[in-house]
Amino acid sequence: MRRRSLARRLLTAIAGPVVAAGLVLVAPSHALAQDNGLARTPPMGWNDWNSFACNVDETLIKQTADLFVSSGLKDAGYTYVNVDDCWMAPNRDGNGNLAADPVKFPSGMKSLADYVHARGLKFGIYESAGTTTCQNLPGSLGHEQADANSFSAWGVDYLKYDF
Repeated sequence: MRRRSLARRLLTAIAGPVVAAGLVLVAPSHALAQDNGLARTPPMGWNDWNSFACNVDETLIKQTADLFVSSGLKDAGYTYVNVDDCWMAPNRDGNGNLAADPVKFPSGMKSLADYVHARGLKFGIYESAGTTTCQNLPGSLGHEQADANSFSAWGVDYLKYDF
């Protein structure tokens, strides 16, 4: 009780009675969470965009996954290797599905996800909620279910869905 009254006096002296009263009313309580093993830490990993923008390819992603393991980043909890914009071909395939850029990702996204998973890491991918991505590549608008099915079939663990 003594702590709370001291905290209240400090808040009142610093911020005034209205702010102090408001802060007391919205004081946080204990968080309630399921103890199911999920999200014990924030998702930690790497996204290629800030370092490479559209200069990304299969080799870079594989080297990054290997580096996560060899450098100890994986053991420190950094588990996501995420591919941002520019991974996809400029047009959807004949069935209207997203496809990997055949020059940058000749083995395809399923193969790349399998490579990342084989190292005990998780694979993330980027897509846009609009008709195109920021780099004018195919977006998901009007293809949401088909794209979600593709990401699932490829083994994608994390989706950065830009809007």
